[in-house]
Amino acid sequence: MTNTLEQYEMTFVLIEKDAATLETQREEIKNNLNRRNVEVSKVDLLGNKPLFHEKNHHKRGNFNCWQVSAARGSIQQMRADLNVNANVLKSMIVKIG
Repeated sequence: MTNTLEQYEMTFVLIEKDAATLETQREEIKNNLNRRNVEVSKVDLLGNKPLFHEKNHHKRGNFNCWQVSAARGSIQQMRADLNVNANVLKSMIVKIG
């Protein structure tokens, strides 16, 4: 049984912080993805933007959009990892391929 990799777009919003802290948080997310055998193929850093709805008393966040290759079974684990990360305000994963 082969685990075919599929393409996904993962968008997440981090709590607005200084550049060094944001980079550390992104590396932590990337390391979690690597442990789940998820390959990051493209990283788009969209910067700090206002949130449409306030979340946990935050009105702004740092938006990130990554394209990843993952087995279908690992998507639920990726979502769970993002949901329990205290630095992630919002996240969304959609299949693109």
